[in-house]
Amino acid sequence: MLPAYLLPHQITIVTPGLVDDGYGNEVLTYDPDEGATTRDRVAYVRPAPASEDVVDRNAVTAAWQVHTNDLEVAALERVVFDGITYDIDGKPNVWRVIPGGRSGHAKFLLRRVDG
Repeated sequence: MLPAYLLPHQITIVTPGLVDDGYGNEVLTYDPDEGATTRDRVAYVRPAPASEDVVDRNAVTAAWQVHTNDLEVAALERVVFDGITYDIDGKPNVWRVIPGGRSGHAKFLLRRVDG
């Protein structure tokens, strides 16, 4: 578990719900009015290096690296940081127990592409 003084930022993790798309298929929804849930957590959020070059396209990519004590974070969730919603990029790395038997932490990337 990371100590509180290393987690100066607030994030909101959005867990999607399932809704019927009108054709009998269940699809994910991130709307709280349709079953999505949220939980507030403390974290350390820092810029992450861009992992791809965008060529011949007008796009802006924002990438962040997040460290948090939330051990339940999952790839299909979204994160709201500083009022902006980001997708979790890939599967979060979660250490449930670290050497010495202490609780671990999670590390994952956030990404938002506009354009």
